[in-house]
Amino acid sequence: GAAYRAYGWHDEALTESEGAATLALECATRSLREAGRIWQGLSDATQAVSCLERALVFTPEAPDIWCELGVARLATGRPDAALEAIRKALELDPENPVFLQAEQEAVRVQRLAAPATAAPAPVTAP
Repeated sequence: GAAYRAYGWHDEALTESEGAATLALECATRSLREAGRIWQGLSDATQAVSCLERALVFTPEAPDIWCELGVARLATGRPDAALEAIRKALELDPENPVFLQAEQEAVRVQRLAAPATAAPAPVTAP
């Protein structure tokens, strides 16, 4: 983009610069998501959560990343936060069977962790 700009070719400079920015965001999202998966595989859910949350800054409408974040949060012992993320995934893709299964697991864990007097969160109907 800078070379085009130097010659006064502003339309071309904008096209190149905006394309590079889009590519950078896509690469950052993929890299952070992959890092989250690696941390999860290494049983470090806290680091996985950190990476996945940063990936969502770039791509907040990615239901798969929301669900992965929920699974990672569940592994950190935070079922309420896990449900929040998984339900965001379901909001974006309500029929996804993987998300529905993840929600059921998070609700099950939430019920086990909740005091006997607390009402568990209902499961979202498909």
